[in-house]
Amino acid sequence: MSLACDLRIAASHARFGAPVARTLGNCTAPLAFTLFANTVGPVRARNILLTARLVDASEARAIGLVNEVHPGEQLLGRVTELAGHLTELAPLTLAAVKEATRRVTRAAALRDAEDIILSCYLSEDFKEACAPSSRSARPTGKAAEETRATNADESC
Repeated sequence: MSLACDLRIAASHARFGAPVARTLGNCTAPLAFTLFANTVGPVRARNILLTARLVDASEARAIGLVNEVHPGEQLLGRVTELAGHLTELAPLTLAAVKEATRRVTRAAALRDAEDIILSCYLSEDFKEACAPSSRSARPTGKAAEETRATNADESC
């Protein structure tokens, strides 16, 4: 959700991530992936998503996921200060920057991703995860076998 924010300020104890790889038959929404890859770079985004790891605030700052990191007790003061500063700036210019950013993001958005989404949400793994009796935290492997068979001639 933080990727949709114009400015991101985090408490030093915050952690960020999208550990969808920990869930059966799930995938990252195309817009979320686009925002993430545009923010931290596609290789770093792939690494974080494939490993399902959470990023601490310090690393998030280093990779551009957040703009600033402050101790929790100072966070509200900094946010209030920044909000006050923004009210002193030219509103039309701020709106233009926001719209230009939206257009750049839209132009770079992951398109034609329906097959990716359907491959997850129509998989046996997803059906298993949604079953009331599902206690498994791991994929059965059916979807992985199907993917390997489909991509057998493609390189990693």
